[in-house]
Amino acid sequence: MNREKVIDRLRKQEVFIITHVPKTSGSSLSYILRDQKSKVFWPHYEKTNSVPEYISGHMPYGLHKLWGLDESNVRYCIILRDPIRRWKSIFNYALMRHNEGAVRKISCINTFQDQCHGNIEKFLQWCIDNSCNRDIMVKMASGDEDVSNIDGYKDHYEKKGKLYFSQTSQVSWGTRKNKISDDKMKDMTEKAKYNLLNKYYFVGFTEDNDNQKKICEALGLKVPASQVFKRRSVKDKKINWGSSSVEEMLIELNKYDIKLYEFAKNTI
Repeated sequence: MNREKVIDRLRKQEVFIITHVPKTSGSSLSYILRDQKSKVFWPHYEKTNSVPEYISGHMPYGLHKLWGLDESNVRYCIILRDPIRRWKSIFNYALMRHNEGAVRKISCINTFQDQCHGNIEKFLQWCIDNSCNRDIMVKMASGDEDVSNIDGYKDHYEKKGKLYFSQTSQVSWGTRKNKISDDKMKDMTEKAKYNLLNKYYFVGFTEDNDNQKKICEALGLKVPASQVFKRRSVKDKKINWGSSSVEEMLIELNKYDIKLYEFAKNTI
């Protein structure tokens, strides 16, 4: 069954779409879904006749518009995480995967190791200058970023097609061709807040001890008897996250994510 046929069937049923912000317990949720329901990632649709009840991936809000789904049949879910902890986690994971010889090496780690000589301060400044992994929760929850501004988008778009691109993880580590203005980021933050309150069926928090229980109840799944395995990345002990300059740059990279996270924690 091709993607277009799957989309046509999805238009006739209720579907949960999980906005999987990287390093927010998405792997744990995947284990739960695989154990209890049919969950098929978008790239696999050409290989199966399954029409999923749940769609999850590193894709921003707005998938229903891209695929022409009836918004009334869509239930969006998202899990948020403390932005600074999330940023450290995704960096540690990328570094671990890169050093383990992952098939899909993350180019930014080449930058960290070669161009920045393993200096975290230089790398963070490079991320700031290139808008790399910057305010990702706002960008994904708002669904309001111009993805054509992401380096590599055009090649991926032409190779895989419009419908496939929504599954990619370039939203995190892809550098931006042009810096997004503060005014635009403020607008995106307000849009993300609005979506969390009005468009998302479920909003959870990684730090919540009952997070897995709550999202299972929201998705109509059986609550696991025990905590599902969480993938953990190995921390590089050589990286000094404690310096004041590093902390300031992490805050700069997550300035609007921090505002969104604090809003969600205080409101939802």
